Amino acid sequence: MKRAVIILILLFALGNSLKLHGQNNEYQIHDECYSYLLKAESASGTPEFKLASDSLLACAREHNDTRAESLYYTAALRDAVKLQLDPEQQDILVDEALPVFRNASPNFSGVDNFK
Repeated sequence: MKRAVIILILLFALGNSLKLHGQNNEYQIHDECYSYLLKAESASGTPEFKLASDSLLACAREHNDTRAESLYYTAALRDAVKLQLDPEQQDILVDEALPVFRNASPNFSGVDNFK
């Protein structure tokens, strides 16, 4: 009996010490994706943005997290505006982003009148 109690206590302690991959952030996205989002947002407008945002996109796709993928496109569009990319490049980003936004939020209205 003592042995079973000790094993249960050890399992409980081990379970509590493992990092949970929950959604403990304001956007309710995977925590790993959230850390990449923070890096991308802080690098916006700099050459480091591309690496940080690509990491965010890869993480979002790996975890099938459409919200995180939507945030990738939001960050990419903000960066494009900061860097004053030409309108054609911005339109390409918008064309890629719209299906993701629709998928992430089925109630997202007015998206067809965006352009």
